[in-house]
Amino acid sequence: MTIKIDTKKSLPKGVRGVVVLTFSDKSTQTWLPANIKNILEKAKKSGAYKSKKGETLVVPQFGKKPEWIFFIGIGDKQSITPKTLQTCSSIAVRSAQSKNINSIALSIPEELKKKISEENIGELVAKGLELGSYSYTAYKSGKKPTIVKSATIFSTKEWNVSELKKGARTGITIAKATNIARDYGNAPANVVTPQVLADLAKDIGKKNKQKVTILNQKQIEKEKMGGILGVTAGSIHEAKFIIMEHMKGKKGEAPIVIIGKGITFDSGGISIKPSNAMDEMRYDMSGGGAVLGAMKAIGELNLAVNVVALVPATENVPSGTSYKPGDILTYADGTTVEVMNTDAEGRLILGDALIYSRKYKPKVVIDLATLTGATAVALGDFATAIFSNDTELTENLIKVGEQSGEKMWHMPIPEQYSERVKSKFADLRNTSSVPGGGASTAAAFLKAFVKKGTTWAHLDIAATAWKMAETQDSAAGSTGVGVSTLVEYIKKA
Repeated sequence: MTIKIDTKKSLPKGVRGVVVLTFSDKSTQTWLPANIKNILEKAKKSGAYKSKKGETLVVPQFGKKPEWIFFIGIGDKQSITPKTLQTCSSIAVRSAQSKNINSIALSIPEELKKKISEENIGELVAKGLELGSYSYTAYKSGKKPTIVKSATIFSTKEWNVSELKKGARTGITIAKATNIARDYGNAPANVVTPQVLADLAKDIGKKNKQKVTILNQKQIEKEKMGGILGVTAGSIHEAKFIIMEHMKGKKGEAPIVIIGKGITFDSGGISIKPSNAMDEMRYDMSGGGAVLGAMKAIGELNLAVNVVALVPATENVPSGTSYKPGDILTYADGTTVEVMNTDAEGRLILGDALIYSRKYKPKVVIDLATLTGATAVALGDFATAIFSNDTELTENLIKVGEQSGEKMWHMPIPEQYSERVKSKFADLRNTSSVPGGGASTAAAFLKAFVKKGTTWAHLDIAATAWKMAETQDSAAGSTGVGVSTLVEYIKKA
């Protein structure tokens, strides 16, 4: 999508749809033509439109221009949040597309800048528009749905146009990277294999001058990555360990390491999942997709930071060569793990990546994974669970998540959970010895692979990486969650 900022106070030629974001109370829309202002005032006065958060009023103007007016409510001034602004921008673009409109003009109330910086407003609106326009149609035959390809944000001289433009450029870059992650999360597992993820990493690295190294099966064996070797044993697709290096910060400065789970399909292995909704397990590589998407955005924004991305990529399927419950896996640092359930495979391959990350002596390690259904039980799908051994890192990630429209909720890792992942026959077991606390138990397992003194956070995105059905602001399927948070955190590092 192309986004422009305009201060002319007149509609560009050819625009069939005008979108007006409105507060529930009186707000300033100084550029709006008199006819649009009148419609808004009458709608509010009659009670037909109250500008509640997410409320939409669609007004056709037959024989006039613009042909359609879309009023989108963003709620009360005092309760406006970055997430609200981004979501309502997505609602706006989806409303326009529902009327087969591919170009829009959009007005935002001036009072917004009292609550949110102008740069952040530009970023959130641009992100919302680009993310809202997304649909996955790669395997749909026939006519493709209308997509909004251009949007003009109208402002007045009271706005700092350069700040809006700066934010919009960033927002579009992050949103497009997020949509790449969504494409790979939505694509079928017979198309997206570990090799295909590796190819994506190489393509991103080549375009952004980032060093990319792909470890093949023999190299993974040489590195003694016991978790990956166990999980991949049943698959005909060779595992890959993806390493990307964006070293554009100060020479010698310790990097931030971001790790993403890259299970391209998860059947559960020998501990096979129920068949209902197993098709969705193609999204089990969403952590890896988010990390690759983030590296794309980081490269295109040319951030002056040192970042290393690690993505262990394989699939978890049953066969005569599959790993089994009761097997014991040995890791590069000598840690042994008893496999209690082959469907708890994500934590096994992340263990290898956490050990490998030690080579970089990182200042921060952040991993993302669709790790546990228990996260959805605890939080539903409104927030990503964050586990960490560092209060400051936790607070910073939650803050940037709020600013980028990706909510997180701090979850605990009590010491008791570490006791519950100890095995009678090995150092660790990959599931808890007692029922309950599945998300915290998984985090405790990962924590065992984090070198003492390393600042670390684990984001369990199992509930937020996939939408079961289309919503007012988003297509169904992969969400690309995590890309925005990672980029915003790294921008501020």
